[in-house]
Amino acid sequence: MYKMMMIAIAGAIALAPVASFAQFAGGPNHPPSVENDQPCEYGMGYLKRISVQQVGGIDDDWRVWIRPVCEDSPHAPVRNMGNATQLIGAIGRNDVLEAALDEKHYQADDVVGVQMSKGNRVTLWVHPSLY
Repeated sequence: MYKMMMIAIAGAIALAPVASFAQFAGGPNHPPSVENDQPCEYGMGYLKRISVQQVGGIDDDWRVWIRPVCEDSPHAPVRNMGNATQLIGAIGRNDVLEAALDEKHYQADDVVGVQMSKGNRVTLWVHPSLY
């Protein structure tokens, strides 16, 4: 009797995580969540510090990507979450970056983050300016 009770308890303990996981994995009674719990600026990730000189060195040999962030949240506090606060003037004076921003209907004031990558690639994270 004692042996059977121990086997039953061991089985219940072994199967508990499986039953618990089933509640969160979806199914007829628990569909997977569609909501995204991540903040809208999550896509920017950690942005390294970029200098004015680095921005000034971006020329026609660079590929520039414009990536909107938090566009559905016009008052999201993304201005201070990126690394571009001190770079807006340098971005505005760079013809290559200004042309890329203009093509997508943004301005230097809209840039909240700058990410430079190997292979002469730069990503400008933009959010519509409140100015």
